[in-house]
Amino acid sequence: MSKFSPGRLLRLAENTLMVLAATMLMVMLFSMVIDASGRYLFDTPLAGNYEFTTYFGMVMLTYLALPKTYVIGGHVRLEILQPLLARIPYDLSARLNALLAALCFGAITLYAGAEAIEKFHARETTIGIIQIPIYISFMAFPVGCGILTIRLIAEIFFPVHREHNIEDEL
Repeated sequence: MSKFSPGRLLRLAENTLMVLAATMLMVMLFSMVIDASGRYLFDTPLAGNYEFTTYFGMVMLTYLALPKTYVIGGHVRLEILQPLLARIPYDLSARLNALLAALCFGAITLYAGAEAIEKFHARETTIGIIQIPIYISFMAFPVGCGILTIRLIAEIFFPVHREHNIEDEL
């Protein structure tokens, strides 16, 4: 197996995005601690913290974690028909689900990517004392959805059976 196989590259992208999402979570928590400490101890809150958390942090956290969360089976799933669907040969139900999801997320990626490019060219920021560049957070949405789309396309050809615990992957 070559050093730069497509599967290895995809896992690297998913893991990198998850590390960035976890880092953003820690930055958000740190900024909230500073904000709360400043607000209650010194009567001086951290200016722009609400905007940073709302328009930048939560968006980055949510969409950068999207592909790895899918890989570890962390999204909410309804498994009512799973025993029945497991009887279909060649994992056709899993492949069909992956195809439909890839089409949806591919369309979302294209639309969100065009919107992100528009926001990037406009250098859109928040309004207020501290202008936070939200055009960067607009990039997280198509990147996360794009990597998820690639993962779903890979699953059409190589379905992964998720009958293990999420904690095994973490």
